[in-house]
Amino acid sequence: MELKIISRTGKELGTFHLPEKARLGDLRQKFHEKCKYHIVKQYTPDRQRFCLKNAAGPALSDESLTLLSLLSDERTLCFKDLGYQLSWRMVYVIEYGGPLIIAPLLYYFPEKFYGSSSPKTLVQQ
Repeated sequence: MELKIISRTGKELGTFHLPEKARLGDLRQKFHEKCKYHIVKQYTPDRQRFCLKNAAGPALSDESLTLLSLLSDERTLCFKDLGYQLSWRMVYVIEYGGPLIIAPLLYYFPEKFYGSSSPKTLVQQ
């Protein structure tokens, strides 16, 4: 099976030869290997999104089905770089780490932030 990959602007990024039983993960890995030494970015498999025919087309997302069953007669896919991806653990650390660090700093060092220190109220304690 031969697939043509284009960018969102219509520029051709390459043609890939895959076996008939290839899955979306196989295409992502092949695309990563071909674009591994790209000057600006490395398109790792978690940064890749492929749509049918153009950028407005439906995105391919089912990893369990073969590409042949997902594609129509035309063998053209549109590639979009999703950018850097954060793990859920990192999102959790960023979301909850900020208040856990900032609140004690404001409580114990108010003169650094407000210019003067005052006695703590019952609510602040």
